[in-house]
Amino acid sequence: MYNSEFASIDVYDETESEKITITDNQIYNSGGGNSGNNGIRIQAEKVIIANNIIGGDPTTRGVWLNIGTSIEVEGNIIYECATGGIQVDVGVTGARILDNDLGGCVTKILDNGIDTVLPTIKGTFPLSNVGGGATAVAPVLNTSPGGVDIDANDEFTDVRIPLGSDIQQVVRIKIWAYSNVIEATNNMLLRIVAHGAGSSELWSGNPIDVVNKPSVEEGGIVQYDVIHWVITAADDAQIGTLAANDFLELLAVGEAAAAPDIATDALFGGYEVQFV
Repeated sequence: MYNSEFASIDVYDETESEKITITDNQIYNSGGGNSGNNGIRIQAEKVIIANNIIGGDPTTRGVWLNIGTSIEVEGNIIYECATGGIQVDVGVTGARILDNDLGGCVTKILDNGIDTVLPTIKGTFPLSNVGGGATAVAPVLNTSPGGVDIDANDEFTDVRIPLGSDIQQVVRIKIWAYSNVIEATNNMLLRIVAHGAGSSELWSGNPIDVVNKPSVEEGGIVQYDVIHWVITAADDAQIGTLAANDFLELLAVGEAAAAPDIATDALFGGYEVQFV
């Protein structure tokens, strides 16, 4: 498909379009010189978009998921898109975005969807080599639940993560913990610090520092509930500049209370780095 007047493929019936597969298309120059047009736009349920080649100026977005549930975007090559290779809007739930080549797009993905599934690096914070504040943070080794006990301002735990060669853009970082306290109404605060640098680069490159980040969970927290924090480029633009083969240092740092939210007081254990 070449030089289409509007979106080259536009699926917009939310009910009748279930289980459509869009595959093996070559889509170039969507919009035919008009601005605001897209290779593929979806407003539907359970659509599979796979093995397509999409791009060419002035294509605005290679794949635009506007509305829908359980849409899969996998194995596509997307290039030269002015706004982004893939855009996932807030009206999209449970999209799966896997193994796409977005190398020709300055912005690889704009993800505002709910529960979007992305390739993920997962791991745990070590239960040793921790410190900060006046004394070291004490790891909890022999209890269940367990983790690194951060309950004072500037206490921290850290981990080093080699990013793979397949990373095109880091989308978000998550940190997981068990709450030590009860909080009926508000969030728990955390400072999240990171640095990413490649071979022969100074370790402090791509400095990320997000202070007073509220937990996703707001109120209704009881002792040992699972809680977590999520940061994206909207919190610190440097997240979007992390690159393939960077060596990433990630720190969870205790924060004091800042009304109405409470101070950090939790057992820290896990992290996720989501990417395309």
